[in-house]
Amino acid sequence: MTPAFWALAAGRFISALGDGFFFPFIAVFLQRVHGLPPEQVGLIMSTAGLFSLVARMPAGWLADRLGFKPVVVAGLAGAGVAVTLAGWAPGPWTFAFCYALMSAMVWGSFPALLHGAGLMVPPRRREEAYSIMNLLSNAGIAIGPVLGTYVVQRDIRLIFLLDGLSFLAFSAIVARWVPALREAAAGTGTRPVPATEPPGTNAAPAEPAPAPARPDRLGEAEPAPARGDPRGAVGAASERAVATRTQMGLTGPGRPEAVEPPSASRSSGRTDGGTGLSRRVLRGFLAFFPPLSHTAFWQLAAGALVMNLIYSQMGSNLPLDLNQRFGEVSWYGWLWTLNGAMIALLQYPATRWLQRYSPRPRRVLAALLYAVAALLILVAEPVALFLVAFAVLTVGEIMFTPLLQAGVAAMAPPGQGGRYQAAASLLFGMGWTLGPAIGGALLGKGGPELLWSAMAALGVLAAAVFGLGALGAGGGARRPRITCGPAPAGRAAGGAGAPAAR
Repeated sequence: MTPAFWALAAGRFISALGDGFFFPFIAVFLQRVHGLPPEQVGLIMSTAGLFSLVARMPAGWLADRLGFKPVVVAGLAGAGVAVTLAGWAPGPWTFAFCYALMSAMVWGSFPALLHGAGLMVPPRRREEAYSIMNLLSNAGIAIGPVLGTYVVQRDIRLIFLLDGLSFLAFSAIVARWVPALREAAAGTGTRPVPATEPPGTNAAPAEPAPAPARPDRLGEAEPAPARGDPRGAVGAASERAVATRTQMGLTGPGRPEAVEPPSASRSSGRTDGGTGLSRRVLRGFLAFFPPLSHTAFWQLAAGALVMNLIYSQMGSNLPLDLNQRFGEVSWYGWLWTLNGAMIALLQYPATRWLQRYSPRPRRVLAALLYAVAALLILVAEPVALFLVAFAVLTVGEIMFTPLLQAGVAAMAPPGQGGRYQAAASLLFGMGWTLGPAIGGALLGKGGPELLWSAMAALGVLAAAVFGLGALGAGGGARRPRITCGPAPAGRAAGGAGAPAAR
């Protein structure tokens, strides 16, 4: 690992420590300082969650256009200022605005952070790098609440100041010690290179890379196309024409190209004008995302969303279920202590050992472990079997988290790593956002039997998604096929309307 990566990892630990100070006490602050009822506290939290989702895709697009470093530096600095102002906001709605702004800037910078971490290490060590980031993040969040309790007893507003300082410190670390690496454009045959750093930085020099015309799989080379494969040299020219439309989701499997008659744009009235505007807006929105035709990516992201629907129950509906079944419990916190301790001790060595195996069975096994954990929770009695269930769940988390992030990095075409990480982060975050509501409805309608049976079924569904289709062929998830040479001016490899990587 490079010194720049360790600087990034150290900054991530500092900001996670600040998060641990801050997040467990937000609801207490709103009730104690602003006197808000639980309903308004929930509304403020939900609004911030919505802002965090909306910000990810534009920030990923900016990371591809400007490089990951300015997005991370600006996002963290803005978050530090916003969260500090939130602590001294004069009213609850001013607080809500500052808190939502902080959430948008933090989570907007997160995909760029993941993209940058992937650029700082060789592809074969990405899983290790992401496992280190996950380990340090969990360690900081686990330590923070213990220290935050003492801070709250003195002055609860200080948690906002400490969290803000942690973001500003992380921003300063990235600005000073992390080089502004950019991924080489398709067809150049080089590894990530410095964008604007002067000589003397710790950026790795450009080195020859394997043949750029053969897109990487996760840990294995792609087989040569069969004779008569239309993707060969004969079909390259037509493929470039189709790729532009496919990247925007306008064509693809099962989507014949429709030729719009010349008179369509001149048709009468306001309706057609509105339709044209809506179409342009839709195209602009889709330009932020990976192409809909990249089946392997969307399959991986969909499976991750399903897994996070399961995981989100552990912090939302599991405590409600425990209270219904066993009354007030004092040992619920032990489950998360076990989770954090296992990640701190096992994440890095487990990732190093597991890399010898193909990605497909690891994804499938992680999803099945989530399903087993849900079934154990359904039949468990306090306390031992609940600890076993959480241990099983944590093993699945240790297996899957770095594998997801490294897989997305490997799939992304050159110059589009920010967009791909942002899209995966968006879908993963949607699991956190939707999970509590879905689980709450299931728990209210059918009790724990319906809730945990449904979660187990979702785990099996995620395993099937990971094991079949585009992700199932040999265990490798491929990048979309690209042609040699630079993309046309004004178009990155990601499709029409997206800015070219510089």
